[in-house]
Amino acid sequence: MKPFFYAFTLLALVAVVPVTVAAQSRYQIISLSEGVDLGSEKVMILDTTSGHLWTWTESPSSRGNAGGRVIIYQGQVRPGKRLGDVIERQEWSGN
Repeated sequence: MKPFFYAFTLLALVAVVPVTVAAQSRYQIISLSEGVDLGSEKVMILDTTSGHLWTWTESPSSRGNAGGRVIIYQGQVRPGKRLGDVIERQEWSGN
């Protein structure tokens, strides 16, 4: 019984570990918070395969304020043709 259990466990690990490694390498996470105090934490998530970007913000609850999580889609990164290319510009009025 034990040899079958060990063989099954080894087979399960071999099947699952490559999927986990592939999933971890596809998404890169960049911290946007200083992480010094207990408060809002914010990260940027980049899908290295398709170029999609998200920001993920978590805030703890405190007296009178509910905590929560917000995930915002930021768009898709596109390559430029040469160094310094402006890929997209968004402007707001100064009023």
